[in-house]
Parts: sequence; structure tokens; C-alpha cells
Amino acid sequence: MSSDSEGKDAPSRRLLSSKCVIDNRLFSVDLLKFSNGGIVDISEGKDSRIGAITVCIKGNQGVSSSSLLPDKRGSIFAEMVGELIAEKTSGIAIVSLYLKEYVDMNATKTLLNEVRELVNRKD
Repeated sequence: MSSDSEGKDAPSRRLLSSKCVIDNRLFSVDLLKFSNGGIVDISEGKDSRIGAITVCIKGNQGVSSSSLLPDKRGSIFAEMVGELIAEKTSGIAIVSLYLKEYVDMNATKTLLNEVRELVNRKD
């Protein structure tokens, strides 16, 4: 049985979202936090979509990555996001990345900062 502090407010504390506009492109970043990792969805456009899937796991030797559904536009970026989450949580990260076109260095930095802020947000 869960206490009131874990009850109805728990899902809203675990699911964190952010939207940002970069060079007239709308991106949404959603992070579902777990005690041993997280699932992040980064989507371009007004509707969230499932995209390329990357999984990262923090182990004794560092972080290991694997692209389950590769994407030609952002596979390195998805790995960077996954490694960030796996490292911060000492666990597992699952990243879904849906992009309509390539992201430049400015967009990459901005989106990584958005993810970093969500990961660092306290419950």
C-alpha cells in the first residue's frame, strides 16, 4: 500500500516535459524517471512521435550503447543523450529520437541542456 505522498502525485513527479523552439523548429522533450534510469523521448514537431531507439547501460567499465532502431539523422546525438542519462542515474537509458531533419551543433547543445535540466530536477 502506498502512502498519500506517493499516491496521485507520484506519476507527475516522474514524468517531466519541456518544449523548446530552435531555429523555428519545435521540439518536445519528455523524460520518465526511474530509480535506476530513465526513458526519454525527443520529438520534432507539435505531435510527439516514437523514433529511432537507442539503449545505454552504465556498467563497471563505463556506459555501453546500442542502437535498436538506427536513424541517419541523429544516432550520435541519441547516444549522447542516453549516455548522459545512464551516467547520471547509474542505470539504464532508453532514448527515442524523432527528427524531421538533421540537428546542427546549436540545436544539439540546446536539447542536451534541456535533457540535463530534466534529469537534474529534484522530485
